[in-house]
Amino acid sequence: MAVIKKYILHYKADIRSGRFAANFPAYIHGYDKNEKHVLTCVFFEQPDAVLPENKMVDGVVSMYFTIAKFCLVLDLFRNESPVKFMYDTDGKDCTLITEKEPVGEGEGLHL
Repeated sequence: MAVIKKYILHYKADIRSGRFAANFPAYIHGYDKNEKHVLTCVFFEQPDAVLPENKMVDGVVSMYFTIAKFCLVLDLFRNESPVKFMYDTDGKDCTLITEKEPVGEGEGLHL
C-alpha cells in the first residue's frame, strides 16, 4: 500500500474550440514521501467512455475514471489525509483509501 504525500493537477484544453483536447482532459498525479511519481488518475471526457484496465508501468499505477468522478477524486486528495492506494496486479484493481474519521466529520463516497 502506498501513501500519497503530494499531488499535482494537469488539465488539457483546446482553447481555440473551447473543448477539451484528446480523450482525457484531466489528470491527478500522486507522489510518495520521497517525491516519487507513483499514481496517475486519468479522467476521460466522454461520460459513457469504456475505460481501459488499470495498469502499472515502471512503478506508476494508472487509474481511469470518467470526468464525472473528477470532483470526487480531487476532493479526496484535497480534504483527506493520508490518502493511500492499493493495486492488485492480478485483478488490475486499484483502490483509493483514507483513514478512519469520527462520525459526522465527512460523508463516505464510493469511487
